[in-house]
Amino acid sequence: MNKREKILVFASVAAAIWGAIMTLDRAANKVPVSVAEEDVNSFVVKVTDRIKGGSGDSLKGYDLSAVLGERYASPFLGKRLSSKKTTTDLVYNGYVQSGRRIFALINKTEYRVGDIIEGTYMQVKNIDPYRVVLVEGKKKKRILPLEGGGK
Repeated sequence: MNKREKILVFASVAAAIWGAIMTLDRAANKVPVSVAEEDVNSFVVKVTDRIKGGSGDSLKGYDLSAVLGERYASPFLGKRLSSKKTTTDLVYNGYVQSGRRIFALINKTEYRVGDIIEGTYMQVKNIDPYRVVLVEGKKKKRILPLEGGGK
């Protein structure tokens, strides 16, 4: 080993020893924290009373729309979990092709194959210049013709 390698090995060993000493020293000097069971119980009772309480201000200032709004079963699935299904009139407004990317304008919003139509359970399955094929689940299929005619 040359001088440079010896210095690097020495520095690595010194760093490992210093790290071990610091870790053991922190573990030895750790002050145990004891929490009485009655303190925990009183805290839980206070929090529960405040949430259930008659003051009504326990949740004031919090935006619960994210919790109470539309939810998804999984971030990888497009199906919305909602008790009410909105029925919207879907209109195929146009077709846009930019290179290999193809978009359908449905209700004046751009969608690609695989996207879920906003406000519905319908997924875009196929796009061509004169129609869009939408599917819901495995059985329900809907074809939207281009607005204003075509083929």
